Amino acid sequence: MLYYNSNKGARAARIILNTPNLPEDSMVFYNGGGYFLDAQNVANTKIIANYEDCKAAIIICKFGSGRAILSGVHFEYDPYLMRHSKLLNPIIKPLIKHNKSRIMLVKHILNMLSIEANEKNKQSCKNNVNSY
Repeated sequence: MLYYNSNKGARAARIILNTPNLPEDSMVFYNGGGYFLDAQNVANTKIIANYEDCKAAIIICKFGSGRAILSGVHFEYDPYLMRHSKLLNPIIKPLIKHNKSRIMLVKHILNMLSIEANEKNKQSCKNNVNSY
């Protein structure tokens, strides 16, 4: 369930990655997001990841002359940037454990959008986060 302006409904969600060259699954931040009903039957749409119950969690679709990524999970959230939140503390450990697969997923999604990831500046957020 989504609680606006809150992380009360937040959890680590397991997603099944439907992509060769990626791990079978990952854990990503979820905060009341949705799923994409019958995405497998929609023209010009591909399911990138499913929830454990097989509902589509992340999809890519053609939109005009481009492509769009739609996601019910927050695959963009870096768990190292969330570790100072007391409310999120219970879910940080599994997110950190799966962070490598999350990063692989992000790079794959950027590649699907013809966006090149900058590999030259590999600075980690692990040690650069200040407490409030």
